[in-house]
Amino acid sequence: MKLGIIGATGRAGSLILAEAEQRGHEVVALVRDRRKLTTATACIEKPVLELDRSDIQGLDVLVSAYGVPLGREHEHLDATRHLLDILRGTSTRLIIVGSAGHLFTSSARTSRYYETELEPGPLRDGSAVLRQVTDILAACPDVTWTYLAPAIEFQPNGPRTGTYRSGGDVVLRDAQGRSQISYADYAIALIDEIEAPRHRDRSFTVAHSENIEPSRLRAHVSASATGTTRRRTPTAP
Repeated sequence: MKLGIIGATGRAGSLILAEAEQRGHEVVALVRDRRKLTTATACIEKPVLELDRSDIQGLDVLVSAYGVPLGREHEHLDATRHLLDILRGTSTRLIIVGSAGHLFTSSARTSRYYETELEPGPLRDGSAVLRQVTDILAACPDVTWTYLAPAIEFQPNGPRTGTYRSGGDVVLRDAQGRSQISYADYAIALIDEIEAPRHRDRSFTVAHSENIEPSRLRAHVSASATGTTRRRTPTAP
């Protein structure tokens, strides 16, 4: 498949790019600064709001790992609307690298994480803005989309365990009450969804099924470095 990745030089985007290329997909990196790209991946250097239909021509999937600093979350709304505009009338599917703040805290679905678990301030305000991204997507029947929310603890340097579980719009927690996923395993889940779609036109979330203790974390990192980590089929929530 041919994939475009917006934000391919960022922390999440770079791991998604690596996972996609490792599995043999053709990738085009859509970035603001090609000098930050550390691979020989084909590249289009443009700000996200300047992308047009010619830039996405031939893509099977467009992944947006677009990121902005804290306090500028409203820019995600403009970016999402623009991407939907240029994707209308095409067969390209849009996958958004999302956030966990808007997830419900329980199956009762009476409150969202950011409403009850975050103190008033920039993080809470940003999560409220990002919640609107899913509303914008749901209101666009002309584009096939998926919004993938990470766990609450989204770990940049976490291990590549090769395993995860998926859920819908409720925070996933392990037996110890923690909700966590590494960037590496999130990338696995996202490429799995591209290869075998199960969440068209809706949101879903992924998390580790168990708390990874520091000693096990080091073991997983070592296994990943030697290529012995095995990817398993995702388990049901």
